[in-house]
Amino acid sequence: MLFLLTTVINVVIDNNVTATLLEKARTATSETAFDEVILWPLPEPVLGSAHPFRYQLAQGVGGECVLRYDNERGKGDHRHIDGSGRTDRICLARRAL
Repeated sequence: MLFLLTTVINVVIDNNVTATLLEKARTATSETAFDEVILWPLPEPVLGSAHPFRYQLAQGVGGECVLRYDNERGKGDHRHIDGSGRTDRICLARRAL
């Protein structure tokens, strides 16, 4: 059931550019929790981001996505907390990616 919390995508199209999936990994941190990383390199940053990657970093606990960092065209780098629908703009350190 935890697989339903994140999007399963092998290819993303952003700015009419097709990107190849670079990394997709899910690590169980307990019987009811996981961390997931999905990363695509892009030829140029998405609108609102300063780096050339499309990414999703998620943490799920008890069947709920409790924390997700991602970037979308126009929104840039941001996080979603406790599935509230609220997003917070974030600043990523270059070394974090």
